[in-house]
Amino acid sequence: MQVFQEITETLSRWHQKQARKIEKAVENQTLLLGEAIQLACLIEATSRKAGNVHPWASFDDLSYVDFCHAGESLAKFGSQLALNPQPSQETPGSLGTWIEQAVAASHSSSTSNVNLGIVLLIAPLAMTWRTGMTPRTDTTLTNWQEAVARLIATSTTADAAAMYRAIMAAKPGGLGKSATQDVRETPTVTLQEAMHLARDRDQIAACYDDGFASLFQHWLPRLSQWIDELSKANAESCCLTSSWEFPPAAWEVATIGLQLELLAHHGDSLIARKLGPEFHSEVSLQAQKILEADWPYTATGWQLYHTFDQWLRADGHQRNPGTTADIIAATWFVYLRMVLSP
Repeated sequence: MQVFQEITETLSRWHQKQARKIEKAVENQTLLLGEAIQLACLIEATSRKAGNVHPWASFDDLSYVDFCHAGESLAKFGSQLALNPQPSQETPGSLGTWIEQAVAASHSSSTSNVNLGIVLLIAPLAMTWRTGMTPRTDTTLTNWQEAVARLIATSTTADAAAMYRAIMAAKPGGLGKSATQDVRETPTVTLQEAMHLARDRDQIAACYDDGFASLFQHWLPRLSQWIDELSKANAESCCLTSSWEFPPAAWEVATIGLQLELLAHHGDSLIARKLGPEFHSEVSLQAQKILEADWPYTATGWQLYHTFDQWLRADGHQRNPGTTADIIAATWFVYLRMVLSP
């Protein structure tokens, strides 16, 4: 498919930009922000990850095109609001309002919950995107993560209320019900405190709770390592053993590799809420077996992967590792920003 080649070429251009200084500040930064959001969403949706929607696999109520349109809508929204961010509870500068309006923008392109998780993860990253984007500052990824953590730490009950409204508007599956500060009620805590309460049952909440430390300090390096490893390995051998009609490029294999590692180490909280701890543990076990079979360099590894993919799709999309997909999109977003660091 043409989209695979287009993503490969686009990523190549992004890497080429790494050696160039970003001379214009605000205008270029907002343009790059929108491009990064859209490309991260496109990579996540296009990669043939186990159990997820991709160009050759849809759900009854959700297709690859829905994800592409939602990513485009989110990118346009992010670019527009980045022009004049104002840290006020009554404007799009507040974290909760950003989330609520971004969900509304994405929801306009599909009647299903397309990317609520991605919006929740991208929001604090996009709002702090300007951190270190000009050559005149010596800002690192650590500074960016600290800025994200500060933004979350200064959230208010108004932010929590806006986030709750966004979640209810998106109507996500497998939401469950909490004994305290349930999303169907008016929150009496800050957004950060609400995420802290939900951290054990939702991986996105856990990400907020640790100030995105796990994403910046673990999953981003793992994605980078996959990309570096595949650039040095015999990519052609990986492609041939995949048995796909359209062989995977390095970016797709890296994305799948990150998915398998996330599932092997943490499972998927959406699956856990829908199907319980036993099934959740089985998902982790199968992902680990695939990695232990030296995927993606062996035919056995790919065979196990295809079996795993079919198994995850055997019950409609009840077994869809959707939260993992959201984390992957956010990790790619940060990676793209890292590549552009002057």
